Amino acid sequence: MCNIMFVVKVMLFIPINKTFAYLYNFKKKPIVGGRVIINFKKNKSVGIILSYKIYNKNKKNIELKYVDSIIDNFSIFNYYVWNTILKCSKYYRCSINFIIFFGVPKFIKKGNSFKNKLNFVWSITKLGRLIDINILKKTPKQFYTLSLLRKKNIDKIFLKKCNISNYIFSQLCKKKLCEKVYKDFKISFINKNKINNNFFLKSNDVFCKYINRILSNLNNFSTWLITDNLFYMKLKFYFALFKNILKNDLKILFIVSNLYMLNKIKNEIKKNMSYPIYSYHSKLTDSKKIKCWNEFQKKNASIIISTKVGVFVPIKNLGIIILDEENNLSYRVLGKWTFNLKSVILLRSYYEKIPVILESSEPNLSTLYNVQKNKINCIKISNDILNFYKNLKKILIDIKIERFRGVFSLSLIKEINFHLKNNYNICLIIDGFSYMFYFVKCFKCNYIFRCNVCYQICEFKIHEGVFVCRFCFNINKEFKCLYCKCEKFVYSRCNTSFLIKNIKEIFDNTVIIFLDKNNTNKNIKFFSKSIFISKKKYLYKYNLYNIKLLIFLYIDYYFLFPNFRSTEYFSQIYYSIIRLFLESYNSSFKIIIQTNLIYNMLFKKLIYNGYNNFSKYLLKCRKKYKLPPFSLHAIFRIESNKKHKILFFLKYIKPFLEKISKKEKKFWFMCSNYIFLEKYKKFFYYNILFSNNTKFALRKIFDKILKYFNKFLSYNKIYLIFDIDSVQIISFY
Repeated sequence: MCNIMFVVKVMLFIPINKTFAYLYNFKKKPIVGGRVIINFKKNKSVGIILSYKIYNKNKKNIELKYVDSIIDNFSIFNYYVWNTILKCSKYYRCSINFIIFFGVPKFIKKGNSFKNKLNFVWSITKLGRLIDINILKKTPKQFYTLSLLRKKNIDKIFLKKCNISNYIFSQLCKKKLCEKVYKDFKISFINKNKINNNFFLKSNDVFCKYINRILSNLNNFSTWLITDNLFYMKLKFYFALFKNILKNDLKILFIVSNLYMLNKIKNEIKKNMSYPIYSYHSKLTDSKKIKCWNEFQKKNASIIISTKVGVFVPIKNLGIIILDEENNLSYRVLGKWTFNLKSVILLRSYYEKIPVILESSEPNLSTLYNVQKNKINCIKISNDILNFYKNLKKILIDIKIERFRGVFSLSLIKEINFHLKNNYNICLIIDGFSYMFYFVKCFKCNYIFRCNVCYQICEFKIHEGVFVCRFCFNINKEFKCLYCKCEKFVYSRCNTSFLIKNIKEIFDNTVIIFLDKNNTNKNIKFFSKSIFISKKKYLYKYNLYNIKLLIFLYIDYYFLFPNFRSTEYFSQIYYSIIRLFLESYNSSFKIIIQTNLIYNMLFKKLIYNGYNNFSKYLLKCRKKYKLPPFSLHAIFRIESNKKHKILFFLKYIKPFLEKISKKEKKFWFMCSNYIFLEKYKKFFYYNILFSNNTKFALRKIFDKILKYFNKFLSYNKIYLIFDIDSVQIISFY
């Protein structure tokens, strides 16, 4: 044993804000980022070494436990990834435990080794071939398995199909009739790196100058934005870029928003390139993840397509990082560590000294602001999409003037009937339509209240307490059920079941298909003369054909919401849906929008001027009122299991923040009116919005809060979460 003893700070794979000290008494020095086994609460558990120092016997130390054993002789993360993790913990004012807990797969948390598990196959022995099989007739399962083994070897997949247990094979092994045969894992890809040159851009193309500029900055940090593109034009640009990067034996990390896009891009790359391609996501098994981590450490050129889980995966010879659809809200991760994936990727690429490509046809206003400041280089692949937007027919229906049968106006019903007669399909987008109006049900029999004159569904005005018919404009002040004559009622917002009933009443013999996460392309048959109902997040999964009418039922919710970012989100949703339809069909179709905001300036510019002009107008408005990205907003979230503890903490923190706001004129804060309850996780939380001109000034304020209230928070078990890149819609009212 070595004379020098170390005190090691160990982090457990539990989402808690604590590290534990242990004595390290081994021949080798402790490795930061290496895993060890320790005794924690009478159980052996796996942890990671965060730091170490030499043990001083003269100092009065608390009696510490010893580290039980070492798992790894190397750090799990490389130098660049470890630096990004440390920087993230400082930037987000978050414990390193939560960051590592998010970025590490399950096999590392369990303490499994990085060695690839060898695949095995059950095969028959010589004795098994020579023996008379009729001897095993008393044990029919053994008889059946041996007869299968005489035909072919059996692997794990075939075992599940035949419903044969491992116990039967163990019994046959004891009789020396079969045995395990191990095989090494081999990745199946073509060794000859052939490329389909017909798919790529020509050397004389205009976009080659952008590719050459990116390639010249391969060893330096630089950010690029690709906008105004269709899917296949975007792929052509990527493949031309990949062709040059992979020649230098570098790896490419391609991050996508969902598994559907991952598989779609992977299949397109496989068709045109024969370099090794790896997909990494949360649904992979532990054995496959181990194989991926080992393959990423090799020097050969490869393409890695991953979801947000692959941000902290260590990759050797990483050449470039690509973030697809950078405006997607799924990159926003909420929890004990709230962060935006884009900012983490930029941090990693800064330490790795490699370029980053952000792709979006509808980029965030913060990225467009950085483009104006020349911090991000902009690449426009094609202008075809702008011409498509201009040529589309748009019909706006004013809700104030029109008559309605339930959710549908009479002019909209005419358009739907016309398209159904011509055997066309129709798509209804129902994002935000639940806020259209309130309808009333009977308390006992669930009868929907209708007008006495025209027998159409009535709208309930909550503030006035009146029932208004949206067809004949008749006003009723009293409610009485026709069937059970009950006077009690319940009001609720529009939902999908209400919408489907309404469609069946108006349009007879039409096929209604509701698209959600449970359905797949294989299970759905697409007919002519059918109505598809979907939200934006499920629409990309399906290939819809022969659609000539796209309907937005109600969009006022996004413009009337108290958060100023909601208009930006709707503009991204609106143009991404249109782009998705243009990529699928390349044909003209009508767009109908039901709204009260026909004469609104913002709404007009969004619909008619295109996303680029609309985003420029929004930036001007935000500059006028000093809103992000011209100022910085951060959310300070207080969490606790008990409500009175938050109230007690607010008595001290509010006057403390008022003193800071008097000293610093550019700083202001806004508190929410209520303490909110998280129903599923069963804890209370309270939001405070901070605003300042610089991030440095906001960080100073956060540090002051942690200094003054650290002991108070730990004693009362109150958790603080600093959301610095706040882009989500939060509730203050």
